Amino acid sequence: MKKTMAWLEQFMNQKDPSRETFQFFKYHGITPYTVNNLYAALHGVFDPLGESVPTRAESFVETFKRNGYITGRATDYCVTEFIIYDDDRYAFLDPVRFDHEAVGFSCDPNTYSEAQSFSPFRKCIYGKDVFEYQFQYAQDFWTTYQQEKKLLYLDFIINHEESQERVKYMDEPLVQFLQTFEDRGWLEDTAILVFSDHGFHFPPAAVYDYYTDIKAERALPTLFINLPRKISDEYRVVMKENQQKFVSGFTIFHTFMTIAEGVGSSHFNSSLMGNLPSNTTCDDIRIFRQACYCNYDPIVK
Repeated sequence: MKKTMAWLEQFMNQKDPSRETFQFFKYHGITPYTVNNLYAALHGVFDPLGESVPTRAESFVETFKRNGYITGRATDYCVTEFIIYDDDRYAFLDPVRFDHEAVGFSCDPNTYSEAQSFSPFRKCIYGKDVFEYQFQYAQDFWTTYQQEKKLLYLDFIINHEESQERVKYMDEPLVQFLQTFEDRGWLEDTAILVFSDHGFHFPPAAVYDYYTDIKAERALPTLFINLPRKISDEYRVVMKENQQKFVSGFTIFHTFMTIAEGVGSSHFNSSLMGNLPSNTTCDDIRIFRQACYCNYDPIVK
């Protein structure tokens, strides 16, 4: 994703930027797998299966809706949500409910099958990559609600295959999408949060025990936030410090909640804009089924 990275990096460490990008280098996955990280990022909870759960945890989307935002979602995968809300999970999670959703092209039988979704072959329909319909939907959503507060959540599974061939086809269209929003002035009051649930998953697990770097890459996902100047000016100093602090999916959840509720939110101090602690440990975010790569060395006197 070289062009996407270049688009984000053009807003880093500039003297007088129109927008500003922050990269969080110590963003750590809770597990190597998708759903447990999404419990934290979308619902703010650890997987409590087998524990006593007094109430079901809402997703951050409900908070946006309560605060007057119109919410939308589009995906390139045939699921209403990557968390499958079966009986066990429904016991402690309220399903995510967006006002508008675009899943149709992802579910077209010409593009969808489990084997094809995780293969290196492109998923195309009617002459376009499936993810291109997500970008078109996003532009239609933004055009329809130009004067409204809004949240748009796009998720992609295009990178989830071993060759890493397919994801490169999204690089240029994603940059064009972001640039179109910038050219139309739609980013002047818009925050962009880019995150992955876990890091690089390939090559296959059979070789994990032989290559420590693979395990570290899998445990350290991607996290960027790109902010309008009027917001980044206020929080630049603390966010630059937070770039080197230990964060997790819980931090993403608190950031979503803070954006929805404003600086008076009870989540603010735990968000990317808050003054995060410098001594957070892997135990604090309940990492399991993988090693910890962001522990702080104890001070010895």
